[in-house]
Amino acid sequence: DGRLPLRLLFEGRPIAEVLVKARSSAEPSRVQTARTDRDGRVRFALASDGAWLINAVHMIYAPPGSGADWASYWASLTFAAPYATTGVNRRQSKRAGPGNRL
Repeated sequence: DGRLPLRLLFEGRPIAEVLVKARSSAEPSRVQTARTDRDGRVRFALASDGAWLINAVHMIYAPPGSGADWASYWASLTFAAPYATTGVNRRQSKRAGPGNRL
C-alpha cells in the first residue's frame, strides 16, 4: 500500500498499543502518529523526501525498591528517504532528455 511498515518489540516480543511518531526534517512541525497493533506493527506514509525520525516510548511501573515510579524504554529510528511513499515516484515522473537520467 506504499506505506513504510515497522514493527516494535519489547523484550523480544511484539507490543501493542504503543504510540509511535514519525516526522521529517522537511516538515518537522508535522507529526504523524499511530498506535501499534497486537503484532507490534504500524505503518507510515512518507510524504516528503529527506531525513526522517521515527520514535516510540514504552512506560512500565518501576521495579519495587528502585526509588522510581516508572521505567521508560525509548526506541528511535532515523533514515533518509530517497522519495516519498505517497504520490508519484519522482524517478518515474521525469521526462527523458539531455541531463535527465531515469
